[in-house]
Amino acid sequence: MADLKVQQVQEWLLSTYRNQSKFAAFVSETGFEANGLTDNTTMTALIYALQYELGISDVTGSFGPTTLRLAPRINLSNAGNYPKNIIRILEGGLWCHGYNAGYNESFNSFGGTYDSDTDVAVKELQNDIGTNPSGNFDGYLWKALLSTDAYVTTWSNGSEKLREAQQYLNGLAINGYFFTDDFIGGYLPTDGLNSRQFNSALIYYLQAVMGMYASEATGFIGDATKAGLITVPDNLPDDVTTARHYVRAIVFALLANGYDLTINSYWSEETAAAIAQFQRDMALPVTGKVDVTTWMALLVSYGDKNRPYAACDTRFEITESRLETLKAMGIQAVGRYINGTEFKVLRSGEVERIINGGLGLIPIYQENGTNAIDFSNVIGRSQAVKAAGNARKFGIPYDSIIYFAVDYDAQDWEIAEYILPYFKGVSEALTNFRVGVYGTRNVCSQVTSAGYAVTSYVSNMSSGFSGNLGFRMPSNWNFDQFDEIEIDDWGIDKVVYSGLYPVVGSLTNRDSDEQLIKDALARVTDGLPLFTGVAGRIELDGEEKTLFDDTLIRVTFSASADVAAGDDEEVGNTIFVYNYSKMDSSVENIIKNNLGLSNQVKLDAEGITSTLASNIFYGKIESSVSVQFREIMYTYKVILYEIELLGGLTTSASITFNIYLKNYNLPPRYQVPADIQDKVIQVSHEAYQGVSAAQVISGGLAIIAAGAFLLYVGPAIITAIPTIMEGLIAAMGIILNTQPAM
Repeated sequence: MADLKVQQVQEWLLSTYRNQSKFAAFVSETGFEANGLTDNTTMTALIYALQYELGISDVTGSFGPTTLRLAPRINLSNAGNYPKNIIRILEGGLWCHGYNAGYNESFNSFGGTYDSDTDVAVKELQNDIGTNPSGNFDGYLWKALLSTDAYVTTWSNGSEKLREAQQYLNGLAINGYFFTDDFIGGYLPTDGLNSRQFNSALIYYLQAVMGMYASEATGFIGDATKAGLITVPDNLPDDVTTARHYVRAIVFALLANGYDLTINSYWSEETAAAIAQFQRDMALPVTGKVDVTTWMALLVSYGDKNRPYAACDTRFEITESRLETLKAMGIQAVGRYINGTEFKVLRSGEVERIINGGLGLIPIYQENGTNAIDFSNVIGRSQAVKAAGNARKFGIPYDSIIYFAVDYDAQDWEIAEYILPYFKGVSEALTNFRVGVYGTRNVCSQVTSAGYAVTSYVSNMSSGFSGNLGFRMPSNWNFDQFDEIEIDDWGIDKVVYSGLYPVVGSLTNRDSDEQLIKDALARVTDGLPLFTGVAGRIELDGEEKTLFDDTLIRVTFSASADVAAGDDEEVGNTIFVYNYSKMDSSVENIIKNNLGLSNQVKLDAEGITSTLASNIFYGKIESSVSVQFREIMYTYKVILYEIELLGGLTTSASITFNIYLKNYNLPPRYQVPADIQDKVIQVSHEAYQGVSAAQVISGGLAIIAAGAFLLYVGPAIITAIPTIMEGLIAAMGIILNTQPAM
């Protein structure tokens, strides 16, 4: 929502600095405007303005060391000594952060007067940050003010306890307890959210507690810091102040990992219980004490890289010699890719070598997966089908878990818009196997909470990923990837195995090419009760088989692995499908308009076609109508392209469904008269002569048949016999939407 005062700040910036060359270029490049919204461009514009007023020659819009050094030290008593534009910039920053810097009805309220309202706003900001509310505005406060960092939890929905920890560290740092310039160059946000900045500050704090000098501290865990970690509470120092800082650092680390407990500086039963729970969650020895391994797990997602592990993953082929190496290292299971090029995929005979050699297999599926655009619902459905096919090719038993990889630091909005739809598609389309998710703690937790995965493979090795900061390990984690090592000419990632779910420990007979084709054809009938019973009955002989036959309707099907040359041509009434296209309302309207259907006539033909299309990755649907021996026959022929076979080969195959409406068994008033049957034959013949123009829409539904579509009944038929057609369609609607008795 736009804010009037923010808009006034933006208008003042534009009117005052537009003629400054670098500011004008900034406006041109970013589109900065007076829209009343606080964002990065607004804060950058304020920094530009401050740098101009300070006389800095290299105006950049970034708050660097020079700006920090020259930023004016202002308070209520000396504000009159500074130019009004300096005061306006300060007030503008306060307004953009939601503080009341003074108000009256005119724009001139933003007129450069540092009054009691401004003083109160400055003190509120200092209090929110966690420093002494003195009203003295210094360089660090300027830097905090002219940023988009939040100092309240109102918008962030952060933890109030973690905010208290952030405020505490800000207060210590600014009062000289530890290294303000080195560890953050200013204040931490106090939004109650964990971040790289808070994680670094917490480590700086711990390094100061250990007694490191500023020149030694780094803000990350190195050998010196790890060597200085003590076991708490056993080895707490006698100095009470130092001991309390150690305990407080532990409490802050627990809060940062998503555990809720009282903030205190005394070792308590509550703290010991929280540590014990953390150790259980991380599959560490449960002692209730903070030893080196527990410290490391609290402070970095990868934890102690020297801790034991019983699993690994690798892109390298597990040869006989490598198998023996892994067994000698105590490895019980190895993660390998079931897709991809020879750079990483399982090689011929490798899976048998792994299983027969006494190791378990962890099947991993990753197709790109390093950017949000690699994920969508249709991509998930496509990859699920490929993964299931590949698993069967390798002889992986049904009900095994396949881990689908999200191999980057997906943000919350990306998880919502891309990752969750992808896993929804995977979970819907993966047959006979279970879904696992590989990714950050945040990704794994959200996918699991949505019900799209049974277990998690957590990429804790990426400690800098925001998705691993401030998030507990998902309760269903099976694997914890935490380090990588080189072994001669190959390498592995170290993985802790929780044992929550089994790995693949045996193999089944591999599917034949013929079975892979049959399975692919059977999947096109998912969600269509009319074609229930096809799976398990498909033979690739082209012979028509009866699915069921009753008084009003007969349904047959035939399948073939031979796609004739003519099948690849664009015939009269065809839908090309790519990436599991779904027919939306606009497409359905096109179909109805082309049919000339009135509102009183309801066909489910588009429903059948839409469902068939949603079950196809790459193929086409041909539809037709004909009259045979007084039966109206509706035909749907589905051709699938690029069915994956053994050895990476692909093929095409088809399945044809015929629906025979027994016109002669309908009540006389609902029967289609002979002249109308002749009209159906005529229109059908015209369509197959190529009357309709062809169009292909990639990734969507391609409609090839602008004239008589699907049922080939034109408006003349409907207008001529509305009563008969209404009754006929009503009868069909009942039949097509219910499963007839077998």
